[in-house]
Amino acid sequence: MISHVHPLNSRTEKTMVNLTIETLSVNPNRPLQTYLSSVDRLEGGFSNPADKSDLLNEHAFIAWLQRMDNHAHGIDLPAGFVNQTLYFFKNDDRYVGIGKLRHRLTPALYIDGGHIAYGGVPHELRGHGIGTEMLHLLLIEAQQLGIQTPRATTTLNNFASQHILQANGFTQVGKNKKHLIFELQKKQQ
Repeated sequence: MISHVHPLNSRTEKTMVNLTIETLSVNPNRPLQTYLSSVDRLEGGFSNPADKSDLLNEHAFIAWLQRMDNHAHGIDLPAGFVNQTLYFFKNDDRYVGIGKLRHRLTPALYIDGGHIAYGGVPHELRGHGIGTEMLHLLLIEAQQLGIQTPRATTTLNNFASQHILQANGFTQVGKNKKHLIFELQKKQQ
């Protein structure tokens, strides 16, 4: 688990956020199940990795956790899918975000998807820098996975995500009908 403490500015006061990142685990986790149930299915181009049917009961949730763990290790991947590791972010004991890292890209994902996705920040916590810190922690994980030039896409009108990417050093390298394409270039020595 990586922990990162960062003071975030709120509109009324300074708030200390103790953001930690957890890799998906196959152990039952009721707070995570409850959090995932609260995340919109699709928000700002980010898709909740769990369907409602995956969250109905503990048995379904454990089966989903096992399936996602298998996918991270390349086991039983659906056709056209690549290994993807899921991460969850907590501020103290509260889940506040989801991250996804694809280990490699297909030609289609190179244009529309990328390596990194993040979202699921509760509405009342948005605009306080949590997304920026989530991406920062995901970049550390991407480096450990050997991802040399991380790519990400965001919908054309998701200005918050575009700002988060740029704040973490990403540069826009392309555009398609639905998305802007960003890349983090390896720094020259």
